[in-house]
Amino acid sequence: MGKIHIVGEEHSFTYDACESRYPKKKGDTRKFIPYGHKELVSALMEKTISVKEPALVPLWNSNAGTVEMGRQDRTVNLFLRKAGSIHDIWPQQIVFKLTVKNGSISSESKIFSVGVAEKQCSGFFKKHNIDASQFNGKGATTKAAAAFIKEAKSGDGLLCSENLLNAEGLDISDEEVTNPNNFTIFSTFNKMPISFTGQPKVSLGCISMGLEGNEIPYEFIDYYKDMLDMSEIEQAQDLPLSMPKILFILRYEESKALMLMEMDGGTSAESPWEAPEIGSGLDFYDEVGRVFESLSLKVSDLFKNKFNSGDNCVFYGFGSSYMWVCPALNISVHGYDKELVQKCAEIQVRHLKSLLDAGIELPKPAVAELKRFAKDPGSLKLAADSEPDGP
Repeated sequence: MGKIHIVGEEHSFTYDACESRYPKKKGDTRKFIPYGHKELVSALMEKTISVKEPALVPLWNSNAGTVEMGRQDRTVNLFLRKAGSIHDIWPQQIVFKLTVKNGSISSESKIFSVGVAEKQCSGFFKKHNIDASQFNGKGATTKAAAAFIKEAKSGDGLLCSENLLNAEGLDISDEEVTNPNNFTIFSTFNKMPISFTGQPKVSLGCISMGLEGNEIPYEFIDYYKDMLDMSEIEQAQDLPLSMPKILFILRYEESKALMLMEMDGGTSAESPWEAPEIGSGLDFYDEVGRVFESLSLKVSDLFKNKFNSGDNCVFYGFGSSYMWVCPALNISVHGYDKELVQKCAEIQVRHLKSLLDAGIELPKPAVAELKRFAKDPGSLKLAADSEPDGP
C-alpha cells in the first residue's frame, strides 16, 4: 500500500481510526508516517506530501471543539486553500481508558493524556475533583504514555486508547472515563488508503460568507432553497437522505463564517454544485472533495445505534463545540458557535417542512418530527431559548 500520513504514532487514536476504517488486506505493506496536527496540515498545504499518498487528519471533536484554537484556523485553511481533495470523511467514536499506577485515583492524582482529554473526559475530572493544574496534557496519547511510564507516581493515572494500554502492558481500570457522545471527525486527503469501486456518491462543497451578528445572509437562504427545489432532489426516493446538507459552520473571522456542505453527487461524474448567481453575500464557493458516504448519515447512525438516541433530536454542546443531530431527518450540524449551529439546523428543518407542506412525500419518521416541529419548535430544540445538553 505504501505510506499513510497520520497525526500521532502507533496506537494513537488516529492510528486506531485508520486501522478500523481501512482494515488490512492480505499482502498489505502500509507504513504509517507520524506527525503533529500542525505539521501534517502544513505538509498538505505546502504540497510536500505526494498527492498519491493518503493523509488522515482529525478535523474536529464532538465535545471540545479543536485541540487548541489554532486548529480552527488550520481547518479553514484545509478547506479554503484546498490542500488536496477530501476522499473520505467520517465520525469515529473515541473511548478513553484509564490505568492507575500502584493505587487508586484521588483528588491528589496527576493525570497524563493528550491535551483534548481534559474536555472529552471532563466528567471524570469533576468526579474526582482533579483540577487543571494536575493535568499533564501532551500533543498525542503516545507521548502522554511515555511520560506516564517515566514520571508517574503512585495514584497517578493515564488516559489513552485500550490498544495503547495493551501495547504498553498496563492494567486497564473498569471505570468509565469518557464523556457521552464523544467522537472525532476524521478526513482522508489526497487518495483513499484502499481501493473502492464505483463513483463517489457525495460531493463536498465549501462556502465562505459574510455575517451580521449571528444571521445567515439571505443570499444563502435563497440559494439553499433553490437547491432543495431541484427536480432530481424532489423526485428522490428518500428526500431527507439525498437533500443538500449543512455539515459544519465555523466563524473564522469576526464577520465571516465557513460552511461545509454535502450534496448527492452519485448521478453524474460532473460536479453537482452550481455557483450561485449573486455577486455578493457568498465570498467563496468551491468543491473540496467527493466521498462515498454521507457524513450526516454516518453521524445520525452513530447517535441512533451507539448513543441510543433513536430518531429523537439531540442538541449537544460543551465548551466550544456544539452539534445538532436528528436521525429521523438525517441532519447533523457541527460548529463552535451554538447560535450558528442552531440556525443552520433550523434552515434545513424549515425547508423540509415547506416541501412536506407542498405535498412532497417523506418517510414516516421524518413526517412525525416535522409535525412536532410545526406545533412546537422547542420539541426539536430549535426554539430561540433552546440550550444544548452537556456531557
